[in-house]
Amino acid sequence: MEIKDQSQAGQIGEPIEQIQPESPDRDHPREWRAWLTSFAVLPFVPALSGVVILGLTGRVCWRSRRSLWGDRDLRLLLVWVGLLIAGIFGAVDPYEASLGAFNFVPFVVMFAAMSRVFTTVDRLRQLAWAIVLPSIGVCAIGLGELFWGWNDTGFPGVIDWQLVAGGTPPGRMSSVFLHANSLADYAAIVLALTLGLWCDAVLHRPTIQSETSPEIPAQRSSSDAFQLREFNRSSWQRRLILSITIAANLIILALSSSRNGWGVSCLVLLAFLIYRHWWAIVAAIHACIAIVLAAAFAPESVAQPFRAIIPYAIWGRLSDRMYPDRPIGSLRTTQWHYAIKMIGDRPWGGWGLQSFSPLYEAQSQFFVGHPHNLYLMLAAETGTIATLLLVVVVGGIIARTAMNLIRDQLQPEARSLIFAYTIAFLATSGYHMLDIPLFQPQVNLLGWALLAGLVGMGSRSIP
Repeated sequence: MEIKDQSQAGQIGEPIEQIQPESPDRDHPREWRAWLTSFAVLPFVPALSGVVILGLTGRVCWRSRRSLWGDRDLRLLLVWVGLLIAGIFGAVDPYEASLGAFNFVPFVVMFAAMSRVFTTVDRLRQLAWAIVLPSIGVCAIGLGELFWGWNDTGFPGVIDWQLVAGGTPPGRMSSVFLHANSLADYAAIVLALTLGLWCDAVLHRPTIQSETSPEIPAQRSSSDAFQLREFNRSSWQRRLILSITIAANLIILALSSSRNGWGVSCLVLLAFLIYRHWWAIVAAIHACIAIVLAAAFAPESVAQPFRAIIPYAIWGRLSDRMYPDRPIGSLRTTQWHYAIKMIGDRPWGGWGLQSFSPLYEAQSQFFVGHPHNLYLMLAAETGTIATLLLVVVVGGIIARTAMNLIRDQLQPEARSLIFAYTIAFLATSGYHMLDIPLFQPQVNLLGWALLAGLVGMGSRSIP
């Protein structure tokens, strides 16, 4: 596709002179199908999917080798990677720090490639479908695990997930993910993309020229009418599939019993209702949220009537009454305080990646894998300079996207999808303030793919 106007080229990401996008779909059709297939099977065979995506990343980076350094965002991310690598030498455990770098460094390289591939509205739409449809299977597997006792050890190297009858933790759906919280973050991402595809299907319909131009011959009008009927039929089918997908992900969010997932999904839903200006539904949802919060946190005399209509599984989970007498070391506030102490002791270079867990266990005699806040973890383990650099780069991309959405500088067919990608990325970013599902490769890769889509759309004019 040709660049129509230089002023349109940098609508979201970097200007066209800084990023050279990949060729349109027709130039690499097999490669693009490989990208879509990899994301479609990502929840089920993440290792195999990751190998394919790494191979595709190598091909794209080789073709774009002369223009890679012209991307300002990528240059800053490479500086960030350099800080991570330099921090290994000052880490309390250099070996563990080097292993921890694999949670970040390969994904930055993938981001560089994806931002040169996800460059058109059609590609963003197809990618969104490839991400959301597998969630129906994820939900089905989770239901089998939770209610029918499905138990499977998987096949190492190919099928990396292990089904545990009753879920992980017990009683909470985890499906193909290692923990229910990772599953909830995945469902929040998929919910946002599904709602975006729904808006895209509803808001953007083709126009029939023969209805507005008397000069169109009758046979042309008949052909256009047939095409419109076919579009309406396919549009209805798409909306039905999207409705099933939304229901599946709401089931996942409910049965994963993740308070973070519930909160993030409510914000995602409110964002799309505000986007569509459905203020009555927004008011109704706020009323429902107020009732739930009253049941969970109001004084007993006030909460009792609300608890009669709100299931204990909801208000008891929110108020933490389902899990009384938690050890002090398991509380997020305790972990956050210790992470802040680590930042104060080594504010600039940090303690090294994956250092929080052993240091915290030595201090509290309680093991946790991370401090349940990505930003505190990065500041404690990699230092404040590296953390602020990452926040500035990612925040700049989101800010540019938001400004273009607010200023209405995007063509109508692009708005719903770009809004969906933005909300999906903000959803997983917000989730990481209370947990760190980033260590689940599927969630990590989806986050970088969402960000790459926003950058990639800024590299060419919107079709």
